[in-house]
Parts: sequence; structure tokens; C-alpha cells
Amino acid sequence: MSSPEPLEVAAEKYFALRRKLGYAPGSEREEVLLFARAMDARRRRKITLPLVIEWARSARNGSPKYAAWRYEAVRRFLTVAACTRRDTVVPPPGYLGRPFGRRRPHIYAGTEITALLAATRTLTPTAGLRPWTYRTLFGLLYATGLRVGEALALDRSDVDRACATLLVRRDKGRSSREIPLHPSVVEALGRYEARRDARHPAPRAAAFFLTETRGNAGPVSVRQQGVLQDPTRTGVEPAPAADRARPASLVRGPQVPRMDEGGEGHGRRDPRAQRVHGAQEAGEHVLVPVRCPRTAVPHHGPHRAVRRDAETARRDA
Repeated sequence: MSSPEPLEVAAEKYFALRRKLGYAPGSEREEVLLFARAMDARRRRKITLPLVIEWARSARNGSPKYAAWRYEAVRRFLTVAACTRRDTVVPPPGYLGRPFGRRRPHIYAGTEITALLAATRTLTPTAGLRPWTYRTLFGLLYATGLRVGEALALDRSDVDRACATLLVRRDKGRSSREIPLHPSVVEALGRYEARRDARHPAPRAAAFFLTETRGNAGPVSVRQQGVLQDPTRTGVEPAPAADRARPASLVRGPQVPRMDEGGEGHGRRDPRAQRVHGAQEAGEHVLVPVRCPRTAVPHHGPHRAVRRDAETARRDA
């Protein structure tokens, strides 16, 4: 009887299949490959539940939630591998507990947003480009609902101030979308462009947001600035560890609020339209702006808007 193929080969085929189905593996692929290589190195043809648990808990300085996440990643792979491998067990779901999950968000008040934007002025050098970069970045996230990665990936050509639109070329769903901008947002972006071009007449990158010194795509890391961590600067009350603020969390649902120079007038909030998106790690504060009508901002494309309208009609019927 021929021996089964190496587990690493089976893992590569597994993720190749998932890519064809539109799934982006990311770090899950790396973890599964680590498991497969470890089993191949030990020449273990029979994959048992104790082996999976032992490997999931073997990471140095790994938390119980990290071990549970590794376990679930391998479990999904073994569910498919067991179809062609006789001596492979399918681990039960949730055996090591719940992996990383969503944390309780903090919904910013209008005064906190104003204080946050004002706190960016204290970033050093105070007379340089960095305070304006972070102020404009945070304001744009709040005004448009962009994800922080989408905002940092913007090029100069993606911002059309003449038409008051912003183009996201590749969003989380691997599609592009165009976002309308409030006139106050257009004015704020124009002020930043003037300061950015004066600081970097010949930048090294075509990115819209640039770093202070070299003119590369930036900011380097919105997490390292710690603007949200000091309540004396932002006016945000200290929160428990599960609710601690992080700049990378300023990404919320679509809206077209104001983005005034003074940090006021960020749009009217409608409690019926508030939506909280995933603050997935410990310590995330979340902005929850008002959602625009579907006819005004086709944020997810017309086909999804039509589908949602049809679902609403069926529920009403």
C-alpha cells in the first residue's frame, strides 16, 4: 500500500483550493504549514487529537486564546484532509475554548472626537507635517468610514477634490468603490495637500499621506503615536483593558459628516442608524457615525443595495 502524501503537500493543496474560492489565507496558512511540517518531521502518519492539542499549546509565550486560534486553524484543515487520509482525526470545535473574539467597543461622543483631533496638534514636531497628517487621517476616517488600511493606501490620484470624491481601489472585498466627500472634508484635504507639498516638493512616494522626514508613504504606524492613551490630552476617560483606545480603531460605517478645521460639526448622529464594526483586539475604541441613505452613498455597490431592499420588502410583506 502506498504511503500518503506529506501533510505539508496536503496543506498547500488545501489553501490552493480556498484561494480559488476567494479566500485570502494570511497568517492561518503559516500556522497550518507549521503544524504540517512538525508532523512530517516526526513522521506521524496518524494525526490524533492529543497531537493537535500538544502542538497548539506549544507556542512560546502563547496565550490560551492564541492556542485556541491555532487549534481551530488546524481543525479546519484536518476536516478536509480527513477525507483522503484514513488515519486523520477531525478535532471537535471549541475544544480549547474560544479564540480571539470581538471586544466591547467604546462609542465616541462628539466632545471626545473634538478633543481627539485637537490632541493631534501636540504631536512633535508641532510645526511640522506630522500633526497635520494625523489630524487629517483621523478626521477622514471618521468622515468617510474608511478602514485605516484603506486610508493609508490612498494615492494622490485617488482624491478628486474637483468632483468631491475619493476612490478606494482595493477594499476588504477586493473591489473598488467611490466615496462622496462633504465640502468641509474637501477643504480639509486641500489644506493638508498644501502643507504636504510644501514640506515634500519631490516626494519619494505617490501616497496621499506622507511621513515627516523622508516623504515616504505614511504614517509609519498610527498605533505608536499613543494619541488616544493620554486622557489629559484627549478628554477620553480611562477605560478597562478590554476597551482601551487605539488610533487604528477609528474606522466606522459610511456617512458624509462635516470635517471642520475647529474639530466641530462632525455630522448628526441618528441612534437608529448607528452601527458598530469589529474591534477585534483588546483595547479598541470605535467610532460610530451615522449611516447615509442607500440612495446617497452606494457604499457596497448597487447590487448589494438592491439585494438589501429586496430583503427588506420580503420582511415587510
